[in-house]
Amino acid sequence: MVGIKNEELLPRCPFLADSETAGPATSLIAIAHTLLIICWHLLHDETTFNELRTAYLEGKDQPERRRRLLVGQLEQLGWNVELTPAA
Repeated sequence: MVGIKNEELLPRCPFLADSETAGPATSLIAIAHTLLIICWHLLHDETTFNELRTAYLEGKDQPERRRRLLVGQLEQLGWNVELTPAA
């Protein structure tokens, strides 16, 4: 992980973990692509960059919210859904 000084950013960069298998050039292209997308959104939306850090990613793990979303999607497809907890 050369160049990464902040360990909190490692979960946000999954392509860095594969740098040994994919090669350093592929990792650099992935990083450049991510930075280009960030820059485009900053310029297009005329906003500033706010680092979300790991607290944002930890909040994404919401099983109850995911359950409601998936049940809603099945009901939109015409299914009647009744969930029971696994043993």
